[in-house]
Amino acid sequence: MATTTVANARQDGAAVEDATGRSHQADVRRGAEIRSSPALDVLRTELHLSRDAGVPVRMWWRDDDLVANSRGFDALIGLARTFRAPLLVAIIPGLASEALDVSEADPDLIDFCQHGWRHINHQPLGGGKSEFGAGRDPEAVEAEIAAGQVALARLLGDRSRPIFVPPWNAFDERHLDIVRARGFTGLSTFGPRPRAFAVDGLRLANTHLDILQWEAPGGPRPVPFDDACLRLARIVREQREKPEADAEPIGILSHHRAMREESWSLLEGLLSAFAGVPGVSWLTPSQVFAPPPA
Repeated sequence: MATTTVANARQDGAAVEDATGRSHQADVRRGAEIRSSPALDVLRTELHLSRDAGVPVRMWWRDDDLVANSRGFDALIGLARTFRAPLLVAIIPGLASEALDVSEADPDLIDFCQHGWRHINHQPLGGGKSEFGAGRDPEAVEAEIAAGQVALARLLGDRSRPIFVPPWNAFDERHLDIVRARGFTGLSTFGPRPRAFAVDGLRLANTHLDILQWEAPGGPRPVPFDDACLRLARIVREQREKPEADAEPIGILSHHRAMREESWSLLEGLLSAFAGVPGVSWLTPSQVFAPPPA
């Protein structure tokens, strides 16, 4: 297998700026749509069936592309606080502002990790995007990952987790030993993981629902709420019908810098859908990337 996973969930690099611009009228309208959604009823039914079957639903949340303080980053922190949903934020170290301040991000809720180096595509034209593809020189890959670690240590101190998130969710397997040798213990991309560990000692935990459609006309747009609910309902059902001792937590992926009003409403609606449902838990990154029970 050439790559751990090459989802290329986003196609535009990391250049989209954030804008939250929430309007009360739009929130009210969106809230009414969510409350009356048949797809939400399907999701909640699956959640209750899993509870009744004694199969826990374990969720986690990752947000990519942090480079600076912004209204979007503030909104992200606010949602994590409101729903008490732990969050892993992936920072692009080679683009991050020296003025980045994460002191307002509750350390018991929000963790940070490395998102590649500079979010630069090195793949040939016409292929899937990747910063660390098969054609990259291993020495260059190691140098960039190491430079990112130094940058994050300077910005975050001990708040950076040893988890590596490659840009575009794409990372060639021939570089996995480099990641492990650099001291990382976790790797996260997109899509159902092919195995529990990318290599020995490097726990693999992916995300499964990107709330944005990257190739939508006019720029990234949110996945329709009903579609998001049905995708999550299918994963919940599959995990109940084929239970595993080391089941992969269900991951939601957001990109705060690319989100507009409807995207924030979608994310809030999804967090609301799981809130207070018995048998559902939101895992911290430490729990997500912990070794399986013996």
